[in-house]
Amino acid sequence: MDNFNNILKMENNDRSIISRKHDRPSGFEQSQIQSELLPYFESDISAFQTANLTKINRKTVIKYFRKWSDDLIKIQEQDFFKREIISKERLLISLDYRFLQIRDLLEIVSKEIKNITKSGQIPLKLIKFAVDLNMKMVHIQLQKGAIEMKAPSQTMLDKEIEKYVSNRLSCNANFDAPKIALPANEISENNW
Repeated sequence: MDNFNNILKMENNDRSIISRKHDRPSGFEQSQIQSELLPYFESDISAFQTANLTKINRKTVIKYFRKWSDDLIKIQEQDFFKREIISKERLLISLDYRFLQIRDLLEIVSKEIKNITKSGQIPLKLIKFAVDLNMKMVHIQLQKGAIEMKAPSQTMLDKEIEKYVSNRLSCNANFDAPKIALPANEISENNW
């Protein structure tokens, strides 16, 4: 009779779930609960409101909402780091393309300068244009170097976390042993 009383049948919106008092729901029941809660989570309805609407235990709703939120954050972080790498690669390819275009243009200008040198005086504008093209090529190479040398966000984040943890550990190490003042006559090497 005691076992019979432990089994309660709850009905809600044409669904019936058998739950045992103080027992966790079975795998099937958990999947039913999840499939019922997911539309509320996707609609950005609060866990409290969802629990009221579905009559599912508030702690259970919070548990699933927290799990799904953590999963989303993890996916978004991974996507961010992948997007960052892809964006960096595209930018480098773009800079390579611009560099090659300027180099080709500089070759044309250099040939023109050689032809003009044979026939007479080189126009100042042409020399200035060649110098500007060279400066643009140097600028592109500097940009590429800066982009290639910049650490990805993931690496920078890992270093910041490592620094924070080591600072916290060093702070805790300083406070682990309480300092006790000993009378001057009791101080010896054994006490240190």
